[in-house]
Amino acid sequence: MWARIGTTLTTLGFVLHLGGTLARGVAADRVPWANMYEFALTGTLLIVAVYLAVLRRYDLRFLGAFLIGMVVLLLGGAALSFYVEVTPLMDPLKSVWLVIHVFVASLATALFAIACGLSVTQLLQSRRERHTAPTRRQIAPLEPSVAARKRSYLDTLPPADTLEALAYRFAIVGFVAWTFTLIAGAIWANDSWGRYWGFDTKEVWTFVIWVLYAGYIHARATKGWRGVRSAWLSIVGFAAVLFNFTVVNMFFKGLHSYSGLS
Repeated sequence: MWARIGTTLTTLGFVLHLGGTLARGVAADRVPWANMYEFALTGTLLIVAVYLAVLRRYDLRFLGAFLIGMVVLLLGGAALSFYVEVTPLMDPLKSVWLVIHVFVASLATALFAIACGLSVTQLLQSRRERHTAPTRRQIAPLEPSVAARKRSYLDTLPPADTLEALAYRFAIVGFVAWTFTLIAGAIWANDSWGRYWGFDTKEVWTFVIWVLYAGYIHARATKGWRGVRSAWLSIVGFAAVLFNFTVVNMFFKGLHSYSGLS
């Protein structure tokens, strides 16, 4: 019952969130992802959109508290720290690549966020499975009342291996989208500045993220790096995504200074 209530409230929040994002785009007369505030608005919208879409195939409602909690924190932080009035686009942003490149990057971020949530849950479940491995004394069936008292939230979740496989699938799709983001960014840079690659801070960190997720996918495909170690790679990869969005945009100067902040 509580899961259904949570999903219903999430859907209602998504509708209101979508309305706010569309209103921002109408007010700006362009796509609503040209600065940090708008990217946060659209990126968090896509996290919820992907989550609700995936619920039609997989029951991931156990991730709801993690994902929606993260969305609330990111939205709150964006509203308090990143909000700016609508301003005209800078000349380098007046390109069709703004629509394609940034949207695909936002979609990849949403997929990485879900993969990270699954990896965190995998670590918790793996720890529980190690501590509750059956012993001889536990082989005998428990009394129903005792079993009910010992049942916890993690007991209702899929096994750690299943969570790892799901995280791997989301990471692969996100990695494909991020690869396109990297390529599209290089093409856009050539159109705007006459070179595909210039070791700008944003470009470097986009490539670092690509390398981290490439390493995660390779490690997951290698039997010796499955389990806890691959889960940590997934989490570190998403931490790098957040670092790229916040710290790099706010404190590193470069050609990609489109945060909108003074």
